[in-house]
Amino acid sequence: MNAKWIWNNLDIVKDDYSEFVCDFNSTIDKATLMISADTNYAIFLNDKYVPGTQYACFPYNPVYDLIKLKVNRGYNKLRIIVYYCGSKNFSTYYLDKPGLYFTLFDEDNNTIMVSDENIKSSRYLPYESNRCKNITKQLGYSFKYNKNNELLPVNYQNSIIVDKSYNFTLRENKALKLLKRVEEKILSVDKRHILVDLGKEQTGYICLELISKEESNLIVSFGEHLIDSKVRRIIHDRDFSFEYVSSKGINKFTSYLRRVGCRYIEVSSDKDVVFKHISIIPTVYPFTKKQYKIDNELEKKIYETSIYTLECCYHEHYEDCPWREQSFYTLDSRNQILAGYYAFKNREQVRSALKLISLDNRKDNMLSICCPSSFDYVIPSFSLHYFTAIYEYYKYTKDKTLLVEIYPKLEKLINAFISKINKDDNLLYNFEGDVYWNFYEWKEGLDNPIAKTDLILNTLFLISLDNMYKISKIIGKKDDRYKELIKTMKPSINKSFYNPKKKLYYFSKDNKQYTCLGNSLAILSGIANKSKQQYIAKVLSSENDLTKVTLSMKCFLYDALLKVSYDYKDYILNDIDTTYKKMLDDGATTFYETELGAYDFDGAGSLCHGWSAMPIYYYNLFGIVKK
Repeated sequence: MNAKWIWNNLDIVKDDYSEFVCDFNSTIDKATLMISADTNYAIFLNDKYVPGTQYACFPYNPVYDLIKLKVNRGYNKLRIIVYYCGSKNFSTYYLDKPGLYFTLFDEDNNTIMVSDENIKSSRYLPYESNRCKNITKQLGYSFKYNKNNELLPVNYQNSIIVDKSYNFTLRENKALKLLKRVEEKILSVDKRHILVDLGKEQTGYICLELISKEESNLIVSFGEHLIDSKVRRIIHDRDFSFEYVSSKGINKFTSYLRRVGCRYIEVSSDKDVVFKHISIIPTVYPFTKKQYKIDNELEKKIYETSIYTLECCYHEHYEDCPWREQSFYTLDSRNQILAGYYAFKNREQVRSALKLISLDNRKDNMLSICCPSSFDYVIPSFSLHYFTAIYEYYKYTKDKTLLVEIYPKLEKLINAFISKINKDDNLLYNFEGDVYWNFYEWKEGLDNPIAKTDLILNTLFLISLDNMYKISKIIGKKDDRYKELIKTMKPSINKSFYNPKKKLYYFSKDNKQYTCLGNSLAILSGIANKSKQQYIAKVLSSENDLTKVTLSMKCFLYDALLKVSYDYKDYILNDIDTTYKKMLDDGATTFYETELGAYDFDGAGSLCHGWSAMPIYYYNLFGIVKK
């Protein structure tokens, strides 16, 4: 029996929920479910939830899970609820047809049941389908769940076959684990309102229990901080909430199809209810942490908070922040991966993530802003950070197989940049068009600059060429073209962006902005000779009027200083301790997107951001961490 992609026989809509049901008898008590779905699934065996989430993948390379089931000897009922996003406008999802694919088999690999037209299905009525209400433009749609609709009669019919003929890949990283429900602290409560504190940043499924005398409409809001003792539900066009309609009596609900990140949860009801609890069931990746010892209490706290920040920012793949986006960016993940080499023994999650990026298949051969996503948008500089992440993967794992596997993609990517080199001046020119965002970091003049060519893009490109050369050499395809191109471009970059009077590099011909990031990259790319490097390092490590780096880019400043002299160690350690102590003193349980925290981005700044965990790397580098 061959499994097929299936869906219910109703019209396909966005933001849709379907239910698939099937009965089977078993003479054994163990079985395995091979399953894949677009977009996510929740499995219930004999009315009990079975942990599992769909790996976020490209639909043309679907990933399946193998889930062990403990079945009854005799009668069993399998229910699978599948959520379908159906939109191309989110950075966390790649648009394709809806579908469920599964095979249930026993310990001897005998097939018990497969997904085909004989599986009964229907729209899942408790969730409101085609509601299409955004949380954020990254996260996707929120939801409305009506408890009363669980009792409505359902017209199950045979499923239809969906044309989705792709080759499957087994999930390479590990499945998530569910922990015990967090014991929340009630900050305020009455018959129509409750506000709870989870104690620290948490990621997982919101769960609630309440008693209602009549049908009630509830709004469940979640956030990382409070203002005027309230969760900030609405921030500009973002709405961090979902709706729940209670039935008369006891209500229990867990949001298995939507993971959130938050510290605070607030519930408002239009009718009197009795709140039993509102909390989160954490979903975590099963990292194996490396043992460590740190003598200094402040640095120990910074280190442990950095590790927890990393843990909150990895699930199916790396995430920038679990609250606002849950998006997989190449730059963000490079920082997370580098720190993670020192924090965790695991490597499978790194390989899985880097492989996933390589499967992005744009016509321009660039990398999409996030992965996997069909949102047509590119940050060219982020594509360049991919070469760094790949070379560092080999440096820390010595695994050549990934490099060999993705090398054709790396060639296409580097050639996309090479094609933008102007032969008249030997400079790399910026990509033009509405789909390209020439972003470097969250500082004025660098977040959306307008320049035909600039210092930062060209220096990042030189670093990428060097990494590409090293990668080609490692896998036995040594390509000297990359080295020759570096030699050709260095004089041109110096001529175009260096001010000999100021002895510093400026951003572009039309923007004589002097930045810490640009001058750090001038050192790291090698366009600055030793005497220039020494002067620039002195400027970078002292009070100056250069545009400062934010938390995402401090690693480039630190690495530039260390390239000049290891004597800058004390400066770097002092800067880390001072910067991160401010966040801890502010009550941080994870580290922020930028130093301004929640007050940045007009009140939408994230208080948990993976790229800010880099103290792990430098504390290990400097011997602060004792093994």
